[in-house]
Amino acid sequence: MEWQDEAIVIRTAKQGNNALIVDIMTKERGICSGIIRGVKNALPICQPGNKVEVRWSGRLAEQLGRLEIDLIRTIIPAIFQDAMKMHAVTAISMLLSRHIPPRQTDQILYASCNHFFDVINIEQDPLVWLATYVEFELYLLSTLGYGLDVSTCAGAGEPAQLVYVSPKTGRSVCKFCGAPWHNRLLHLPPWLRPQTDKTSTSKPIDIREIIDGLTLTRYFLDKCVLTRWERSGFTAREQMMTLIMRQHDELAGMEA
Repeated sequence: MEWQDEAIVIRTAKQGNNALIVDIMTKERGICSGIIRGVKNALPICQPGNKVEVRWSGRLAEQLGRLEIDLIRTIIPAIFQDAMKMHAVTAISMLLSRHIPPRQTDQILYASCNHFFDVINIEQDPLVWLATYVEFELYLLSTLGYGLDVSTCAGAGEPAQLVYVSPKTGRSVCKFCGAPWHNRLLHLPPWLRPQTDKTSTSKPIDIREIIDGLTLTRYFLDKCVLTRWERSGFTAREQMMTLIMRQHDELAGMEA
């Protein structure tokens, strides 16, 4: 059996002295694995986030087949000296490799993942690519069956003033309905609100909104997706969050 596809490298692991096992998210076949002989030549190409053209061959689809890979796009120069980007790539790789079943085709998830790596490759402004990261986690939650409903107010309130998300139901809540419980609700960043809410596009995204977005998705990842061990071991994302909070505190200090 043989096939060829476009793919994104997710994870690699050395096998012996001269082989590499590579997990890839393909456009047409979902997440697949294969083995490459010759670590020295393959390792620079097989870095998480790189986009590649792959040729897979094996006797059965379920087997660990042989991979041949050609590079389409590398993100290494863009993240090499940016710790925040490196943590983001590691976090996405962990989520995909551990929580998306193998060989499950989802072209929208692939497109969302590919879009994030395109953005991280060219965008210098962390507020822009971090917003794309949050959107990826939201779509991943939806793919896994835990999508949030931010289209209308859970309390039948004003749809143009959605500012909260219920931690119990994952539904959005307007400012009026959520006021009595505002300290128990999660914040819904303006750019994630429905397009009918004109205030969501009235100003650029700021770092506080990025923190709110990451807090929102992390809450539901912890609640619905991650195991207890994964929650305590999701260090790449925590390190990324630490760097963001440090930037937030520095900006707050400059404004004081």
